[in-house]
Amino acid sequence: MIRGIGQDFDAALEYLDSVYGDTRFIADAIVHDVNSFKALRNGEDARFCDLLHLIRRSYNTLKEVKRPQDMDNSQMLALIERKMGSDDRKVWFRHLEQEKKPASLSLLIDWMTGEMKSRMRATAPVRSETADKGKVHHLSIKGDAQTQQRPFYRCWLCESNDHWTDQCKKFIAMAQPNRLKLAMENHVCFSCLKKAGRDHRMTTCKKKKQCSESRGGVQCRYYHHPLLHDEARDNAVGSNIAFIEGQDALLPVVKAEFVGSQQRIREGNILLTPVTDQYHPTVCC
Repeated sequence: MIRGIGQDFDAALEYLDSVYGDTRFIADAIVHDVNSFKALRNGEDARFCDLLHLIRRSYNTLKEVKRPQDMDNSQMLALIERKMGSDDRKVWFRHLEQEKKPASLSLLIDWMTGEMKSRMRATAPVRSETADKGKVHHLSIKGDAQTQQRPFYRCWLCESNDHWTDQCKKFIAMAQPNRLKLAMENHVCFSCLKKAGRDHRMTTCKKKKQCSESRGGVQCRYYHHPLLHDEARDNAVGSNIAFIEGQDALLPVVKAEFVGSQQRIREGNILLTPVTDQYHPTVCC
């Protein structure tokens, strides 16, 4: 807007004032901001606070330009009430009945401020009595249900966000059986080595691809991360492991190649049965 004016600041201010100095435009912009605010749904406490901040900021701006009446009127009050959820409106109207006062913008701001403080206190982090000393469990609100959130780390082994698990020097330096054991104990997706869950497992992983390691010049035909690959040895059970695709099982099932003393290879399934808090392999077929 003021490009080319140079260092003539008076001229720049005069030009900006001629474009934006009309207080009617300021009032129109504030009304537009309030009108564009998406109406609240019941239980949206965070957006309730956002609405209060918008009303306060807009009203203070209009008072500075000496036009508070553009917001402190019945039309704007009705507009703000329509932006609240149905439960909030019930509490607001009940508050007016108790106060025996006519509705006004200042009364509405005071009521919303009190509501915001009470909701912030109700959803503040609390210390769990059963947790270890020094640990604080943060609670998130989703409707009326409170669910405990565990912290997310890129590397679940180091509990760090500086690198992913497949780039972790500590994890890479381990022997393959130890890496596999840790992956199983931490319920990790065998494709990407990230934490698995209800909607993320090896069969549904977006990064699922065939193992790039090879044995005898032939690429491994299983779909697991290369860090979980292991060459079959004489008189040993090879651990070219992949979860069997298809329907979910009640217990984890893996495929393995059984290598005999005469280099005879047979495929079989291993059922991982839980013993205490760990899984132990049992050949089932």
